[in-house]
Formats: sequence, structure tokens, C-alpha cells
Amino acid sequence: TYDEFYSETTKLAKALMGLGVKKGENIAIWATNVPEWLLLQFASARIGAILVTVNTSYQSSELEYLLKQSDSTTLFLIDGFKGTSYVDIVRSITNSASAEKYKQIEALPHLKNLIYIGNQKAPHEMYSWNELLDHGSKVTDEELAERESLLTPEGVINMQYTSGTTGPPKGCVLTHSN
Repeated sequence: TYDEFYSETTKLAKALMGLGVKKGENIAIWATNVPEWLLLQFASARIGAILVTVNTSYQSSELEYLLKQSDSTTLFLIDGFKGTSYVDIVRSITNSASAEKYKQIEALPHLKNLIYIGNQKAPHEMYSWNELLDHGSKVTDEELAERESLLTPEGVINMQYTSGTTGPPKGCVLTHSN
């Protein structure tokens, strides 16, 4: 129901705030059509974060380019798609397979959080979805309402990368009005 959806996006919006996601901050999602994708789109919009969509066919160089170019601070990802392991690709560009959780990544200076979406145990260097949701306990309903009061119809909530023929992909932004 809409009430259930609203409740889930409220929990997730508070969790994002508890994780430290600020208004205007870019967070990326690399996933197929999973329920968490939709929840993330609406929850991030409720706190003024910008959801950067990652093409499900991207390989390591394309992902690294997008994360650098967009200054994304958080990457949400599923296991993979069509035989491509997203977890392995993220590990290859972050050298995080042997890293401690939540380590600053030299190659991607803005990236500070990796969030695993899936039913399996999250890789040790990533937050699980439930670990993310636990961050919501740090944020009150009043703090969420205060953040939402700062939003305007002109505020950017989504960035989608085009595959241009004249150069590398570029981010195209969409606002609440769009």
C-alpha cells in the first residue's frame, strides 16, 4: 500500500541521514529492477540527495569514471547481472577485497560507503541493507521533517549518464519538477 511504501521510504531516508548523507550529495545505485531501487529513489529525494543511476552493463573503467565524475559518496550494488559480478568489479577498482569496512578509497576520494543489496551475506567491506537501516535510529522524525522542509521543486534528485557519441558519458540531472 502507499502507507507501507511511505513508511519504508521514511525508514530509509532516516537511515541515509544517519549514515551522513547530506542534501545535494550524490549517491549511486548499480542494480537491476529490485524493490530497493525504488525505495532508494524516493527516500533519497525526500532528503535532497541525488541518486546517480549506473548502467547495468558497465564494466570497471566505466564504473570508475562515473563514480569519479559524479563525486558519488555512496554506492549501492547488487551481486551482479548477466554474468558480471558487480562485487568483483567494485573490489578491483577500490582494492577493497582485503580492506577494512568503510575505508577511504584513494582512487575514488569521494566514495566512502559501499552498500550491498541482496539476500546473501554482505561482503565484509560493505554495509548490508539491514546495517544501513540501523543508522536510521540516529535520526528523529523532526530531523527528517526539517530536511524535507529545505526541498524545492527545482532541487536536483536524479542524475542519469548519457552515452554520448562525441565523448565520454555526461550526467544529465532531473529535478523534483521533472
